[in-house]
Amino acid sequence: MTALVGYIDGASRGNPGDAGIGVVLVAEDERVVEEVSQPIGRATNNEAEYRALLVCLERAHQHGARCLTVCADSELLVRQMNGQYAVRHARLREFYQAACERVEAFEVVVFFHIPRSANARADALASAAARKQQKERLRKEVGAGPRRSGDRVRSPSGGMDEESPSTTGQDAC
Repeated sequence: MTALVGYIDGASRGNPGDAGIGVVLVAEDERVVEEVSQPIGRATNNEAEYRALLVCLERAHQHGARCLTVCADSELLVRQMNGQYAVRHARLREFYQAACERVEAFEVVVFFHIPRSANARADALASAAARKQQKERLRKEVGAGPRRSGDRVRSPSGGMDEESPSTTGQDAC
């Protein structure tokens, strides 16, 4: 495979908040080569955009692309990668430097800013991943939360013990 187009997007529910990335790699014949929807933990939207770029560069290289067109609805990312904007934020600078290193693996990489409407699939993948990240975080928080009076707990022997004491001294809702 010599040339691919990568559509990328990052999403954050909170900024910073629960975040995810979406990547769609498309071949010259307009066939979808790969889609990625990946939760990435807590991040800002701009960090998520860069994380999507890094995955896009990595996966395109794994697919044997020598030329890559990256399409993103993040004007900041595109202008930074094209050298039009400076990268001032320290965390973004780390991502930017990593992206620049990965770009070196290709003969040509071109960055285009596209409207969000033209990036719908990557946007949907990123949003789904951010929702998944949020659900996972909430599940862990609920699972690790204080026990309420009346909860049944397993004893070390595996049997059910009596009600657990309330951690607050009063019944929880």
